[in-house]
Amino acid sequence: MDGECEDTEDSEPQLLLFGAPVLRARTPVEFVPERRFQLLALLAMNAGQWVPRDRVADLLWPERANADARRNLRKVIFDAHALPSIQGIEANDHALRWSVRTDVQMLEDAIAQQQWGAAWAARRGPLLDGLEDPGNAAWTEWLQGQRARLDEVCQRAGHRALSVANEPV
Repeated sequence: MDGECEDTEDSEPQLLLFGAPVLRARTPVEFVPERRFQLLALLAMNAGQWVPRDRVADLLWPERANADARRNLRKVIFDAHALPSIQGIEANDHALRWSVRTDVQMLEDAIAQQQWGAAWAARRGPLLDGLEDPGNAAWTEWLQGQRARLDEVCQRAGHRALSVANEPV
């Protein structure tokens, strides 16, 4: 990791979801294709909103009975908490959420503020690159849907950035 990924003790961690996912924090965490990282990515993509446990379990273990999938989910939540710099995962009996600053949120904020160049620059590669799971059709479908949605958003931002740059002064 280069020096720019290091945050000070007081700064808020940032999760980069475009390209190979990495949590920029005091102790950086590179995401690998494991369930705990898929869980974190899913929660981060929901921008601090509660995600039903059954939805997460169905997405990560579609071939399992609900009780088995929820049991697996409890273990994966425990494993995710054990990662360095992972803080703030909230859970109740029915749902989970993780409020972490992401580059996807920065992209969406830039678009809301009509900062087309900043929006275009936020994308540094395919969403969640390296977290593909060919053995899990539910995860693959979700990931493809998210990639298509954000590719379209980025493309529109790029077109707006170009049109603004070409407007007469």
